[in-house]
Amino acid sequence: MSYCSKECQVEHWVKVHKEQCKYLAEKKVLPQAIHDPASCPGCLKQTEIGLREMAKVDNPWFGCPFESYFVPKVFVPNFVEGGIISSPIPFTLGEMSGKFLTKTEHTISILMHLLHKMKLVKHAAWIFLPEICDDIYTHLRSLRQFTWDIYLFANPGHEREQAIDEKFLTPPLLLPELHDLADKIDNKLAELHLKDHGVFRPWDTFKLLLNFLFLLNSELMRKDAESAGVPETSEVVKKMKVTSAQFIDIWRKVLASLAYKLVPFTDLLKIFCGGQLKQKCFGCSKRIKVNEMLIFSSSSLYSKQAPYHFHSHFSANLCGNPNCYKKVSVHDFSLIKTYMKTGMMSSGQKCDSCALPGVKVHRCTGCLTKLYCGELCRDEDWDKVHKQVCRKGEVRKVKSGKQERVKEGVTTVDEVVKAIFNMQSDQWRSFESMWGSLDD
Repeated sequence: MSYCSKECQVEHWVKVHKEQCKYLAEKKVLPQAIHDPASCPGCLKQTEIGLREMAKVDNPWFGCPFESYFVPKVFVPNFVEGGIISSPIPFTLGEMSGKFLTKTEHTISILMHLLHKMKLVKHAAWIFLPEICDDIYTHLRSLRQFTWDIYLFANPGHEREQAIDEKFLTPPLLLPELHDLADKIDNKLAELHLKDHGVFRPWDTFKLLLNFLFLLNSELMRKDAESAGVPETSEVVKKMKVTSAQFIDIWRKVLASLAYKLVPFTDLLKIFCGGQLKQKCFGCSKRIKVNEMLIFSSSSLYSKQAPYHFHSHFSANLCGNPNCYKKVSVHDFSLIKTYMKTGMMSSGQKCDSCALPGVKVHRCTGCLTKLYCGELCRDEDWDKVHKQVCRKGEVRKVKSGKQERVKEGVTTVDEVVKAIFNMQSDQWRSFESMWGSLDD
């Protein structure tokens, strides 16, 4: 490992590297850090049931997508000789231990298992577009590798989630490419008038789960904004908006429900709908029974005859009428703009402990260089590591022209938010045009 300063080295050692070092150096072997078919729950279930039985469409068990004996690796720069070196992962493999370090990695794991299951049951996606399915699996493997590599550097919690999200959205742009590949399958199935039938609906389950990865960036933006203090909203928005805590709770419940096997698709819908599929349309108050999840796609898979649940920053049940959808989109757009602006304006006041911005910044009174969102984070970071590296008496440089810089910052944020919002609005308008064609 290479560090910019002694302070960074100590902090990284205490928060991350201390628990990983002996395994990266291969001085110790971490139990459950490799895939062993003799103790893998998925492999054991596959042996117990048999591939023939597992390949039936009414059998819910996933099986295991890994090779018989798989040793996961992490890849880091070799700061001594140059190049890249590999080491065994210094944490347990989630499929073996049942414990994943992030919801993102857990989601990727289940997506890989779902794709494996769809191949076993000879799902239409594998029959008509096998190469694209293979590409999706390759992308999922690469995304998972990125998460493992990031675990070596980023602090646990919000900072780690942000690092993963940034990596997913930088070249080679694996997450956007994954979206495009999934969209191609969706379009092909719609073209052939093929939809998931039966209880489990594996492709619809795949898309529902994949959507959590697509919403990760929005969730982190919302979490930043909530921590910094979101301005007051209307009563309608207060009632229907999805908070960060609610989003994470739903995500965790979906992941828990899909442990090792498929569940009826309606069970997943109930998690989003508060346990009841019989709902009232947000737009027109019509009584409906939700049977779809609105997941953005360029295909015409959804029709106005299929009541659905809309879940983004705003949560609502809709009858399928385009006008009802438009009422929701107005509120969702408004929240996106608010979260963007609040989060970006507070980006320079993020806590050095939890990586979230605070309503009021607390600075270390010793070195004057560390910022905290509150006294709790300040005291916790002091006890854990900062007391070892705090350099008391250090003079903090104060920049002049604060009011001018704040005014300039507000203008810059407004311009960025407007540009991003216009781009997203174009995407939503194309989606609305699809609804318009369905309404004709």
